[in-house]
Amino acid sequence: MSRITKTTNLTVVVVSMLLILVVVNFLVARHLVWRIDLTESKIYTLSPSSKKMVENLKDIVTIKAYISQKLPPYLSTVRQDVEDLLKEYQAYAKGNLRVEFFDPADNDELKRKLMYDGVPPLNIQTVEKHTFEAMEAYFGMTINYEDRKETVPIIDPETLEYDLSAAIKKVSMPKPPEIRILANKDELDIDKEYQTFMKSVQKLYQASPIQIEKGQKIHESVDVLIIISPKNFTEHELFEIDQFIMRGGKLICLVDAIKIDQRTLEANPEKPNIAIILAKYGIQINDDLIEDMRSSGMAAFSTGYMQTMMQYPFWVSVERDLNREHPITKRLSALVLPWVSSLSQSESIPEGVKLTALASSTEAGYQNTAPFDLNPFKQKNRRITKDDVKRYNLAFLAEGEFTSAYKGEPIPKDDEASESNKENEPAAPPSSGTTEEQRKDKSPETQILVLANSLFVRDQYLYATRSKDNLTFLENAIDSMAIGQDLIGIRSRASAQRPLKKELSDAQKTTYKWAAILGMPIVIILFGLARIPFIKARRRYYELLLTKDKE
Repeated sequence: MSRITKTTNLTVVVVSMLLILVVVNFLVARHLVWRIDLTESKIYTLSPSSKKMVENLKDIVTIKAYISQKLPPYLSTVRQDVEDLLKEYQAYAKGNLRVEFFDPADNDELKRKLMYDGVPPLNIQTVEKHTFEAMEAYFGMTINYEDRKETVPIIDPETLEYDLSAAIKKVSMPKPPEIRILANKDELDIDKEYQTFMKSVQKLYQASPIQIEKGQKIHESVDVLIIISPKNFTEHELFEIDQFIMRGGKLICLVDAIKIDQRTLEANPEKPNIAIILAKYGIQINDDLIEDMRSSGMAAFSTGYMQTMMQYPFWVSVERDLNREHPITKRLSALVLPWVSSLSQSESIPEGVKLTALASSTEAGYQNTAPFDLNPFKQKNRRITKDDVKRYNLAFLAEGEFTSAYKGEPIPKDDEASESNKENEPAAPPSSGTTEEQRKDKSPETQILVLANSLFVRDQYLYATRSKDNLTFLENAIDSMAIGQDLIGIRSRASAQRPLKKELSDAQKTTYKWAAILGMPIVIILFGLARIPFIKARRRYYELLLTKDKE
């Protein structure tokens, strides 16, 4: 066979292989959804929970994606990721998921409709050919099912799967679960001071603040009751909270045992009386504040015109001591809990109730009791030994069938109703609280979560602690109680932090920093120096060869 024939055959084979690869790539991209995801949490692959959710759809859900065709380069790649994810949803939905793409660029009527639906235009600034340009673009979607609609105003690639799955879950549920938040309205504005939390929980649930009206019971439609930094309740209010649990309601308590003046850092025990019934359910809130000498968060303190960032042991950073077996905390990186009190098991835990510690301090936790000294610049000289430190529980989840805290006792009277019976005072309206016939002494299977800190999800401290997992922890707890654990794994799929080592001294930190800066250049220099003798030897070898050839 001639050389020309061999070259021709090789060319034909190479061209044929290239054509086959192009065709296969086109078919796979067009009809199959298959990618290799090398991330630890498989954040670019549809989660089993999302697959199961769309597989079980009973009717057609329509996703309308409003994405402008003209986008900056950095958003064009995101558009492709969005399209790929939506294809995966469709592949598992068995025909019950439709996806439609729209470009509202030249459609004024559609733009007006999107403003009504809550999908705003984005003002994007770009630099092209050394020219600064501003453009208007759309990057949102709506999820439609029967007569219900949910909106994703701006697509965030990092949370898109959760946003989509939560929206699909919400529109496909006949009635979203009801979440009610009970707080001390005289000292706390939930809608203002917990705005981030409220916006988050309202994406999936009917969530709003409530107060227990005099003589009224907590409505039976409420699925989860969240108590945040409460005042002292009347006995009748405590009874109604107890009966809410006895009816199978789920309870989350974020209770501060110590009241702190955040300007002066003065602290005094002021535990609300809901702690009394929590103790009867098996959870004791202690009158202390926990320091963690080994794992503390960063806090900023002002001295005159200066602001100092420092490790502050009273802001406990819970990382390795999160419960890695429970879905609520399994995938979290770290919680930062400012001025948190410890929890312990009551002397007698009700039969059939299981307590699970979700978060705890390290073994270097130190228990502070009154009088407290919280000022980082005026800490007293304390001699702390190994015997003084231990692990303290900071968050408990109680599960099981609870016995009423008022079993065997008469129903407490409503204070206002009894006072109105005085002479010459109008009678109070008839009470619609729990009656003797309605009261229960044993609950069905239910859950109570207690954390002796209400600050960790307040807007001010979400920013100060810089911990995204603070909010995620509470969201996971609500999801677990209200709808099960399907959405928890999706929300927590972002890459976790991977610290080199937990305990590093200042000297070690400096060593690692300079090793990272100088290490690679030094290695390259040493490699070059090591090669010099070999290069010289090879040069001499070639010089000898040339000399021999000339001779």
